Amino acid sequence: MSMRDIFQGSPFGGGGGEPRRQIRPLRFRKSVWILFGIVLLLAVVIPATATFYTDMLWFRERGLSQVFWTRLIPQWILFAIAAAAAFLIFSLNWLKARRSAIKDLASSFPEEAGDMPLRASAVVVAIIAGALAVMNGLGIRSEWMTVLQFFNRTPFGKSDPLFGKDIAFYVFEIPFLAMLQGWLLNTLIMALMGVALIVFLAAFPRMREENRIYIPSHARSHLSILVAVTVLVWGAGMWLERFNILLSQEGVVFGAGYTDVHVRLFAINVMIALSVVVAALLVANLYKRTWRLAIAGGILLVGTSLILRGLVPGIVQKYVVEPNEFS
Repeated sequence: MSMRDIFQGSPFGGGGGEPRRQIRPLRFRKSVWILFGIVLLLAVVIPATATFYTDMLWFRERGLSQVFWTRLIPQWILFAIAAAAAFLIFSLNWLKARRSAIKDLASSFPEEAGDMPLRASAVVVAIIAGALAVMNGLGIRSEWMTVLQFFNRTPFGKSDPLFGKDIAFYVFEIPFLAMLQGWLLNTLIMALMGVALIVFLAAFPRMREENRIYIPSHARSHLSILVAVTVLVWGAGMWLERFNILLSQEGVVFGAGYTDVHVRLFAINVMIALSVVVAALLVANLYKRTWRLAIAGGILLVGTSLILRGLVPGIVQKYVVEPNEFS
Protein backbone atom coordinates (compact mmCIF):
# COMPACT_ATOMS: atom_id res chain seq x y z
CA MET A 1 0.00 0.00 0.00
CA SER A 2 1.37 3.40 -0.94
CA MET A 3 1.24 6.50 1.17
CA ARG A 4 -1.28 8.02 -1.26
CA ASP A 5 -3.64 5.11 -0.57
CA ILE A 6 -3.19 5.52 3.16
CA PHE A 7 -4.17 9.16 3.11
CA GLN A 8 -7.27 8.52 0.98
CA GLY A 9 -10.27 9.41 3.11
CA SER A 10 -8.09 10.64 5.97
CA PRO A 11 -8.02 14.18 7.35
CA PHE A 12 -4.88 14.77 5.27
CA GLY A 13 -6.08 13.66 1.87
CA GLY A 14 -9.03 13.63 -0.44
CA GLY A 15 -11.95 11.27 -0.19
CA GLY A 16 -13.55 8.86 -2.59
CA GLY A 17 -11.62 7.24 -5.36
CA GLU A 18 -10.04 10.35 -6.80
CA PRO A 19 -6.25 10.35 -6.78
CA ARG A 20 -4.73 12.59 -4.18
CA ARG A 21 -2.78 15.54 -5.49
CA GLN A 22 0.87 15.47 -4.56
CA ILE A 23 1.89 17.97 -1.92
CA ARG A 24 5.14 19.60 -2.87
CA PRO A 25 7.29 21.88 -0.76
CA LEU A 26 5.26 24.99 -0.03
CA ARG A 27 6.69 28.19 -1.46
CA PHE A 28 5.20 31.64 -1.31
CA ARG A 29 5.31 34.09 -4.16
CA LYS A 30 6.64 37.58 -3.67
CA SER A 31 3.11 39.03 -3.84
CA VAL A 32 2.02 36.86 -0.90
CA TRP A 33 4.87 38.16 1.23
CA ILE A 34 3.99 41.74 0.26
CA LEU A 35 0.35 41.15 1.22
CA PHE A 36 1.43 39.61 4.52
CA GLY A 37 3.60 42.65 5.23
CA ILE A 38 0.75 45.04 4.48
CA VAL A 39 -1.63 43.16 6.79
CA LEU A 40 1.00 43.13 9.54
CA LEU A 41 1.58 46.86 9.06
CA LEU A 42 -2.12 47.75 9.22
CA ALA A 43 -3.07 45.37 12.02
CA VAL A 44 -0.08 45.65 14.35
CA VAL A 45 2.57 48.22 13.53
CA ILE A 46 0.43 51.31 12.86
CA PRO A 47 -1.93 50.87 15.88
CA ALA A 48 1.01 50.15 18.19
CA THR A 49 2.90 53.20 16.91
CA ALA A 50 -0.15 55.43 17.34
CA THR A 51 -0.67 54.25 20.91
CA PHE A 52 3.00 54.73 21.73
CA TYR A 53 3.13 58.25 20.31
CA THR A 54 -0.10 59.33 22.02
CA ASP A 55 1.08 58.07 25.41
CA MET A 56 4.45 59.72 24.98
CA LEU A 57 2.83 63.09 24.24
CA TRP A 58 0.48 62.75 27.22
CA PHE A 59 3.30 62.05 29.68
CA ARG A 60 5.50 64.78 28.18
CA GLU A 61 2.78 67.42 28.50
CA ARG A 62 2.59 66.67 32.21
CA GLY A 63 6.34 66.67 32.72
CA LEU A 64 6.43 62.92 33.38
CA SER A 65 8.62 61.78 30.50
CA GLN A 66 10.96 59.98 32.87
CA VAL A 67 8.03 57.98 34.27
CA PHE A 68 6.97 57.06 30.75
CA TRP A 69 10.39 55.76 29.73
CA THR A 70 10.99 54.06 33.08
CA ARG A 71 7.86 52.02 32.49
CA LEU A 72 8.23 51.48 28.75
CA ILE A 73 11.87 50.40 28.45
CA PRO A 74 11.63 47.47 30.92
CA GLN A 75 8.39 46.36 29.27
CA TRP A 76 9.95 46.04 25.83
CA ILE A 77 13.20 44.57 27.11
CA LEU A 78 11.17 41.88 28.87
CA PHE A 79 9.09 41.39 25.72
CA ALA A 80 12.19 41.02 23.54
CA ILE A 81 13.86 38.52 25.86
CA ALA A 82 10.72 36.41 26.33
CA ALA A 83 9.80 36.47 22.64
CA ALA A 84 13.34 35.57 21.54
CA ALA A 85 13.58 32.72 24.05
CA ALA A 86 10.14 31.39 23.10
CA PHE A 87 11.01 31.58 19.40
CA LEU A 88 14.17 29.55 19.96
CA ILE A 89 12.29 26.92 21.98
CA PHE A 90 9.49 26.65 19.41
CA SER A 91 11.55 26.76 16.24
CA LEU A 92 14.36 24.46 17.37
CA ASN A 93 11.93 21.80 18.58
CA TRP A 94 9.50 22.02 15.68
CA LEU A 95 12.13 22.19 12.94
CA LYS A 96 13.98 19.25 14.44
CA ALA A 97 10.74 17.26 14.66
CA ARG A 98 9.89 18.21 11.06
CA ARG A 99 13.28 17.10 9.70
CA SER A 100 13.10 13.80 11.55
CA ALA A 101 9.51 13.25 10.46
CA ILE A 102 10.34 13.78 6.79
CA LYS A 103 13.24 11.33 7.04
CA ASP A 104 11.00 8.76 8.69
CA LEU A 105 8.32 9.13 6.02
CA ALA A 106 10.90 8.94 3.26
CA SER A 107 12.33 5.72 4.71
CA SER A 108 8.85 4.19 5.04
CA PHE A 109 7.63 5.32 1.60
CA PRO A 110 10.72 5.98 -0.54
CA GLU A 111 8.75 5.75 -3.79
CA GLU A 112 6.65 8.76 -2.81
CA ALA A 113 9.16 10.88 -0.93
CA GLY A 114 7.72 14.08 -2.37
CA ASP A 115 4.10 13.23 -1.56
CA MET A 116 4.14 14.23 2.10
CA PRO A 117 1.92 16.51 4.18
CA LEU A 118 4.99 17.61 6.13
CA ARG A 119 6.81 18.94 3.07
CA ALA A 120 5.77 22.48 3.95
CA SER A 121 8.53 25.01 3.89
CA ALA A 122 10.58 25.46 7.04
CA VAL A 123 9.80 29.16 6.68
CA VAL A 124 6.16 28.41 7.49
CA VAL A 125 7.18 26.68 10.71
CA ALA A 126 9.40 29.63 11.58
CA ILE A 127 6.56 32.09 10.91
CA ILE A 128 4.18 30.17 13.18
CA ALA A 129 6.87 29.98 15.85
CA GLY A 130 7.50 33.70 15.49
CA ALA A 131 3.82 34.62 15.76
CA LEU A 132 3.36 32.52 18.89
CA ALA A 133 6.59 33.89 20.34
CA VAL A 134 5.36 37.46 19.86
CA MET A 135 2.11 36.63 21.66
CA ASN A 136 4.15 34.92 24.36
CA GLY A 137 6.27 38.04 24.84
CA LEU A 138 3.28 40.36 24.86
CA GLY A 139 1.66 38.22 27.53
CA ILE A 140 4.58 38.55 29.93
CA ARG A 141 5.35 42.19 29.19
CA SER A 142 2.98 43.36 31.93
CA GLU A 143 5.24 41.74 34.55
CA TRP A 144 7.87 44.46 34.18
CA MET A 145 7.32 45.73 37.72
CA THR A 146 7.91 42.25 39.13
CA VAL A 147 11.22 42.09 37.28
CA LEU A 148 12.35 45.53 38.44
CA GLN A 149 11.45 44.74 42.03
CA PHE A 150 13.43 41.51 41.86
CA PHE A 151 16.58 43.16 40.52
CA ASN A 152 16.31 46.03 43.00
CA ARG A 153 15.37 43.97 46.05
CA THR A 154 16.68 44.77 49.51
CA PRO A 155 16.43 42.62 52.66
CA PHE A 156 13.87 43.41 55.35
CA GLY A 157 16.02 42.07 58.15
CA LYS A 158 13.26 39.78 59.45
CA SER A 159 12.73 36.10 58.72
CA ASP A 160 9.66 33.88 58.68
CA PRO A 161 9.37 31.30 61.49
CA LEU A 162 8.86 28.25 59.25
CA PHE A 163 11.49 28.40 56.51
CA GLY A 164 13.81 31.03 57.94
CA LYS A 165 13.65 33.14 54.79
CA ASP A 166 13.93 36.91 54.85
CA ILE A 167 10.60 38.61 54.19
CA ALA A 168 12.13 40.15 51.05
CA PHE A 169 12.23 36.64 49.59
CA TYR A 170 8.42 36.52 49.65
CA VAL A 171 7.91 40.10 48.51
CA PHE A 172 10.44 40.25 45.66
CA GLU A 173 11.86 36.83 44.78
CA ILE A 174 8.86 34.51 44.94
CA PRO A 175 6.74 36.60 42.49
CA PHE A 176 9.64 36.76 40.02
CA LEU A 177 10.45 33.05 40.26
CA ALA A 178 6.77 32.13 39.97
CA MET A 179 6.44 34.32 36.87
CA LEU A 180 9.53 32.74 35.32
CA GLN A 181 8.36 29.21 36.12
CA GLY A 182 4.88 29.83 34.75
CA TRP A 183 6.22 31.35 31.55
CA LEU A 184 8.65 28.50 30.96
CA LEU A 185 6.04 25.84 31.72
CA ASN A 186 3.52 27.36 29.29
CA THR A 187 6.19 27.73 26.61
CA LEU A 188 7.31 24.12 26.98
CA ILE A 189 3.73 22.87 26.83
CA MET A 190 3.15 24.78 23.59
CA ALA A 191 6.39 23.40 22.15
CA LEU A 192 5.38 19.90 23.24
CA MET A 193 1.98 20.22 21.56
CA GLY A 194 3.64 21.27 18.31
CA VAL A 195 6.10 18.39 18.38
CA ALA A 196 3.29 15.94 19.18
CA LEU A 197 1.29 17.19 16.19
CA ILE A 198 4.26 16.79 13.85
CA VAL A 199 4.95 13.31 15.21
CA PHE A 200 1.32 12.36 14.66
CA LEU A 201 1.42 13.57 11.06
CA ALA A 202 4.59 11.56 10.49
CA ALA A 203 3.34 8.40 12.18
CA PHE A 204 -0.22 8.43 10.83
CA PRO A 205 0.51 6.73 7.47
CA ARG A 206 2.27 3.82 9.12
CA MET A 207 -0.30 3.54 11.91
CA ARG A 208 -3.06 3.40 9.32
CA GLU A 209 -1.22 0.83 7.24
CA GLU A 210 -0.20 -1.43 10.14
CA ASN A 211 -3.29 -0.73 12.28
CA ARG A 212 -1.25 -0.10 15.43
CA ILE A 213 0.21 2.76 17.42
CA TYR A 214 3.57 3.69 16.01
CA ILE A 215 6.02 6.25 17.39
CA PRO A 216 9.32 6.61 15.52
CA SER A 217 12.46 6.18 17.62
CA HIS A 218 13.58 9.76 16.99
CA ALA A 219 10.17 11.01 18.14
CA ARG A 220 10.32 8.86 21.28
CA SER A 221 13.64 10.41 22.23
CA HIS A 222 12.54 13.94 21.43
CA LEU A 223 9.24 13.65 23.28
CA SER A 224 10.85 11.93 26.26
CA ILE A 225 13.38 14.71 26.77
CA LEU A 226 10.81 17.46 26.24
CA VAL A 227 8.29 15.93 28.63
CA ALA A 228 11.03 15.27 31.21
CA VAL A 229 12.07 18.93 31.16
CA THR A 230 8.41 19.99 31.40
CA VAL A 231 7.86 17.75 34.43
CA LEU A 232 10.95 19.17 36.13
CA VAL A 233 9.72 22.71 35.54
CA TRP A 234 6.36 21.69 37.00
CA GLY A 235 8.27 20.30 40.00
CA ALA A 236 9.97 23.67 40.37
CA GLY A 237 6.50 25.16 40.66
CA MET A 238 5.79 22.72 43.46
CA TRP A 239 8.95 23.90 45.23
CA LEU A 240 7.69 27.49 45.02
CA GLU A 241 4.28 26.41 46.31
CA ARG A 242 5.90 25.30 49.56
CA PHE A 243 6.30 28.92 50.56
CA ASN A 244 2.68 29.79 49.80
CA ILE A 245 1.45 27.80 52.78
CA LEU A 246 2.53 30.76 54.92
CA LEU A 247 -0.34 32.64 53.26
CA SER A 248 -2.89 29.89 53.88
CA GLN A 249 -6.46 30.87 54.73
CA GLU A 250 -7.72 27.38 55.52
CA GLY A 251 -7.90 27.80 59.30
CA VAL A 252 -9.61 30.29 61.55
CA VAL A 253 -6.55 32.54 61.43
CA PHE A 254 -4.48 33.75 58.50
CA GLY A 255 -1.23 31.86 57.93
CA ALA A 256 0.12 28.34 58.10
CA GLY A 257 -1.89 26.04 60.35
CA TYR A 258 -1.51 22.49 61.55
CA THR A 259 -2.77 20.96 58.30
CA ASP A 260 -0.52 23.18 56.20
CA VAL A 261 2.65 22.43 58.16
CA HIS A 262 2.13 18.72 58.82
CA VAL A 263 0.14 17.57 55.77
CA ARG A 264 0.30 19.99 52.86
CA LEU A 265 4.02 20.65 53.18
CA PHE A 266 4.71 16.91 53.30
CA ALA A 267 2.51 16.36 50.23
CA ILE A 268 4.31 19.08 48.29
CA ASN A 269 7.71 17.59 49.15
CA VAL A 270 6.50 14.19 47.96
CA MET A 271 5.31 15.73 44.67
CA ILE A 272 8.70 17.38 44.15
CA ALA A 273 10.46 14.05 44.65
CA LEU A 274 8.01 12.27 42.34
CA SER A 275 8.53 14.87 39.60
CA VAL A 276 12.25 14.05 39.65
CA VAL A 277 11.47 10.32 39.55
CA VAL A 278 9.08 10.70 36.60
CA ALA A 279 11.62 12.83 34.74
CA ALA A 280 14.24 10.13 35.32
CA LEU A 281 11.84 7.48 33.98
CA LEU A 282 11.29 9.57 30.88
CA VAL A 283 15.02 9.87 30.34
CA ALA A 284 15.33 6.11 30.84
CA ASN A 285 12.80 5.78 28.04
CA LEU A 286 15.61 6.82 25.69
CA TYR A 287 17.18 3.42 26.28
CA LYS A 288 14.09 1.31 26.98
CA ARG A 289 11.83 0.81 23.97
CA THR A 290 8.66 1.10 26.03
CA TRP A 291 6.51 3.84 27.47
CA ARG A 292 5.22 1.70 30.34
CA LEU A 293 7.54 3.09 33.01
CA ALA A 294 6.90 6.69 31.99
CA ILE A 295 3.13 6.16 31.84
CA ALA A 296 3.18 4.42 35.23
CA GLY A 297 5.16 7.32 36.67
CA GLY A 298 2.69 9.82 35.26
CA ILE A 299 -0.26 7.93 36.72
CA LEU A 300 1.54 7.75 40.07
CA LEU A 301 2.19 11.49 39.95
CA VAL A 302 -1.43 12.37 39.21
CA GLY A 303 -2.85 9.86 41.68
CA THR A 304 -0.54 10.95 44.48
CA SER A 305 -1.41 14.58 43.83
CA LEU A 306 -5.14 13.89 44.05
CA ILE A 307 -4.75 11.95 47.30
CA LEU A 308 -2.06 13.86 49.17
CA ARG A 309 -2.93 17.36 48.00
CA GLY A 310 -6.68 17.03 47.76
CA LEU A 311 -8.19 14.24 49.83
CA VAL A 312 -5.90 13.88 52.85
CA PRO A 313 -5.60 17.60 53.78
CA GLY A 314 -9.37 17.97 53.65
CA ILE A 315 -9.91 14.99 55.93
CA VAL A 316 -7.30 16.15 58.46
CA GLN A 317 -8.64 19.69 58.47
CA LYS A 318 -12.25 18.62 58.95
CA TYR A 319 -11.91 15.75 61.41
CA VAL A 320 -8.71 16.56 63.30
CA VAL A 321 -8.14 20.32 63.22
CA GLU A 322 -11.59 21.92 63.16
CA PRO A 323 -12.95 20.09 66.24
CA ASN A 324 -9.97 21.37 68.25
CA GLU A 325 -9.48 24.87 66.84
CA PHE A 326 -11.24 26.63 69.71
CA SER A 327 -10.36 24.21 72.48
